[in-house]
Amino acid sequence: MLKDLEQILDKPENDHMHERDFEAAASYLLQKQFIWADGHGQKRHYDLMVRFSDYFETLFDAIGFDFVRDYKYGYCGILPRSGLPVMRKFDTLVLLLLAKMHDEQSRKACTERGCSTPCLGVLLDLYTQLTGLEKPTRPDLLASLKTLARHGVIQIGDMDEQLNLPKITVTPAITHVVTADFLTSLEAYSEQDETTINFDEDADDDLSDDGQTEKSELAASEEVEQETLEESAEAVAQDDAQDNDAEEKDVTHG
Repeated sequence: MLKDLEQILDKPENDHMHERDFEAAASYLLQKQFIWADGHGQKRHYDLMVRFSDYFETLFDAIGFDFVRDYKYGYCGILPRSGLPVMRKFDTLVLLLLAKMHDEQSRKACTERGCSTPCLGVLLDLYTQLTGLEKPTRPDLLASLKTLARHGVIQIGDMDEQLNLPKITVTPAITHVVTADFLTSLEAYSEQDETTINFDEDADDDLSDDGQTEKSELAASEEVEQETLEESAEAVAQDDAQDNDAEEKDVTHG
């Protein structure tokens, strides 16, 4: 890979580039997981990765990540292939509900540039309806949203004064995260009496709930969650196939 980078930098048209530019871009994506062409302070990293996508694909492959890009909506990201880090069960439920709401808005053509704007009030109602649990506290929900925002799955906007909760935008990157394979892995985990599900590398920063509370929640919602996952798997698989076809066309023209 070092030789590949040297070959890139040795070309006359790249004489303005430096090795540190590639290091900075890779480090930034490892931190953010997804970056956007129109993201604040992200364009130069995005442009570099799109231009030299083969190099970055090889680089991230060597450290166990799949490098994904979407030319239609202008983003790229990385997904761990194995040894998935830890994600809180509550964060996983919020992620699944957001994916469900995003899918529904997409089917109704209610998205803009692949992004949807679900209402958190509706999300809270769905949470209680599908899990049989009480509504989460505001601090817990905000912490979960910050975790997902840190990984580029959602964007947090201005405050909704009526709900006293922020407005959010779900990005199309969520379709790379919540896939049929992801749902299948969750079904396997839901059969075990565990309080965490492998996914989020920064979960330790967000762990504030008492472990016994998590166990109680899992026992109460496990059966309902299993049914919800099974209902979602087929729809997600169909969407993945459609998205993959669209992405192949975009890459061909990109």
